[in-house]
Amino acid sequence: MSNETPDIEAMQAKLETDGYVVIPGLFTPDEIGRLRKAVTGFFQSGGVIFNLGQTQPNAAIECPEISWLFSDPRVVSLFQSIYDTRHVLFTGHCDIHKDMFSSWHKDTGANDSYFDEDCFVPDCRVFKMAVYLQDHHDGQGLTLVPGSQHRRAWGRDDREGISLNSSAGDAVVFDVRLDHHGRLPTPFEKLMLRGSRVTKRLLGTVFPAFRKPGDIRLIYGLRRLLARMTGQSTRMSVFFTFGPPNRFSTQFARNNMDRQLSQYADGMAGAYPPGLVEKLTAQGVEVYRGEPASA
Repeated sequence: MSNETPDIEAMQAKLETDGYVVIPGLFTPDEIGRLRKAVTGFFQSGGVIFNLGQTQPNAAIECPEISWLFSDPRVVSLFQSIYDTRHVLFTGHCDIHKDMFSSWHKDTGANDSYFDEDCFVPDCRVFKMAVYLQDHHDGQGLTLVPGSQHRRAWGRDDREGISLNSSAGDAVVFDVRLDHHGRLPTPFEKLMLRGSRVTKRLLGTVFPAFRKPGDIRLIYGLRRLLARMTGQSTRMSVFFTFGPPNRFSTQFARNNMDRQLSQYADGMAGAYPPGLVEKLTAQGVEVYRGEPASA
């Protein structure tokens, strides 16, 4: 971790005004290597093909090898400092990604469906941590629109966004209401993606197997071949979410998990990895397990 002590008041102010903050060097190179190994191993036999990359929702349960991350005292302490209370909520949300494309969006769900009420109010302070497992000094990491967590409408273009220069080991904390995207597809990759989805939709009218979420494996394989031929490096990331123990955090946890488990019907709705809940609870963290958090 960086030897610099984070300025808590400055972090809180930046999250309030800009909706994001970068914590340099929160994780060591060995820890990033450990995460890369876990994510790489998982996607060798698991995950869903989506946006011509690989993803796994519900990864806090599906990929137990990364569970140490959520209860790491540096992570917990950071969120406790941001919320200015020891009593915070781990929502259970976690996604892992490999070589996925992205487009402009907010992480509030379609039509803000992760919330049961207007989420553009001061009490909604659900923050996500992004851990990128490689450097992004080329504009291909996280691009965002500062301050857009206060605006309900979205549909930006790249002239409004700023691309963060982050290094492996940095952590990016951002408001789930913030407009953002990851790496955008090239025009040819966009054509491949469109072709995959049109083909899948047509095949799905006849073959039930094609109605499952995700892109066509053959086109995904062609995209991977293209990436190797053009020397593209593998990009991986881990996202997970904390919040204050209030109704907005509970709504996000419940609706996000319900959506993931209904979309990915073969997903595990089971327990967290052994010891995770105990480690979080010992640090004052409430863990969403289907029951409401404190008011």
